[in-house]
Amino acid sequence: MAFAFILIYSTKFVFSTNYSDVYQIKQDLMVNYSNEIIPVEVVYTKVHLSLSLEINSISSFDDVGGVLTTICSFHMEWSDQKLVWNPFDYNLAREFYTPLSKIWTPTLQITNTAKNLRLYYDATSTYAYVQFLGEVSVTIGQVLSTTCTPDVRYYPMDYHNCEIRIAPTLSDINVTSTLSVSSITENAQWDLIGSSSKREATSSGIDTHVFTLIIQRRSAFLLVSLVMPVIFLGVIDLFVFILPFDSGERVGFSMTVLLAFAVFLTITTDKLPDASNTISVFCVYLAFMLVFSGLITLVNIFLLSFYHRDEKDKLPCFSFLKLCMPKSTVSSLDDITTKNGNDKVHELREERKGGDDSKPKEKKEFRWYCNVADRIMAVFFALTLFIASTVFIAIVNNASKN
Repeated sequence: MAFAFILIYSTKFVFSTNYSDVYQIKQDLMVNYSNEIIPVEVVYTKVHLSLSLEINSISSFDDVGGVLTTICSFHMEWSDQKLVWNPFDYNLAREFYTPLSKIWTPTLQITNTAKNLRLYYDATSTYAYVQFLGEVSVTIGQVLSTTCTPDVRYYPMDYHNCEIRIAPTLSDINVTSTLSVSSITENAQWDLIGSSSKREATSSGIDTHVFTLIIQRRSAFLLVSLVMPVIFLGVIDLFVFILPFDSGERVGFSMTVLLAFAVFLTITTDKLPDASNTISVFCVYLAFMLVFSGLITLVNIFLLSFYHRDEKDKLPCFSFLKLCMPKSTVSSLDDITTKNGNDKVHELREERKGGDDSKPKEKKEFRWYCNVADRIMAVFFALTLFIASTVFIAIVNNASKN
């Protein structure tokens, strides 16, 4: 037998196979052949299918909808026991091509598909390569759209584990699979940083072959256009404490930065899925910066209100209680005070008249306290921004290394 194989392959150029030889082979093999029956001599014998999945390129990944689109090539090889012939009977014709519609073909399904469940191909225009020992091979190009749960925890430096799950439709097919990414074309937005394949057994007896692709976002553009401006805005927000109280621009400046953070938060949430198992660290950081800017705005409002307050506007305990009491009660208290305390009121008025010279000094001291509080708040918010930004950068940087 070995000598016969050597003779067949060594006489490839000695004998010339013509059209009639191949035609006769097809005519003889198709007698009593059905493409609807598994081509095995013994019933319930499994067909061994060798499946090689080659990823040609990552077309796109919709991280909002959770759909990965890849361009792939499926190379399948199996043994068809009904397509065996003796080359010596056909002028040493050892092979031929035939449409898949003419022969039995194993069917595969994409179990996590986002569109077509079955592996689609045009059986009339796709040709299989058949050899005299019954070995059949075919390569099918396919655009796959599969579901992938996005993990936006480390956005915009996020990475995702996406799976392509393939299983035969019949339990009589035993599949061995391999994954190749050596010829992949680069994507403008995503990098393929890892891949693996495994076989999962199921209770139905039909194993599922899982091909895992680990993709990472190319984050340079988002870092420059999204992350850096947010950090820069936080630093700019601190400069509000340098503005003089009398400039009248403090509150307007703080409100402008606050609105800028709100706009960035809206832009970021539009780029992320509404429902996700994880929360983006960057969204948490943005929300913190929004609160951070809001607190700076409130602090400036309070400091300005105290800075421009006149001494006569100070609210003693009696005035506070007066505001909280009903109007009728306040009127009666005023009458009682007027009747029983005329002498005391007169003395206080005289003291005020004599103490008008101390007002500028008291006001100056009051504003000095506001300036001190202003500097303390500036240092406090600067340290808070530094710590929050450092923690955010450390988390994202550590994720990118892993």
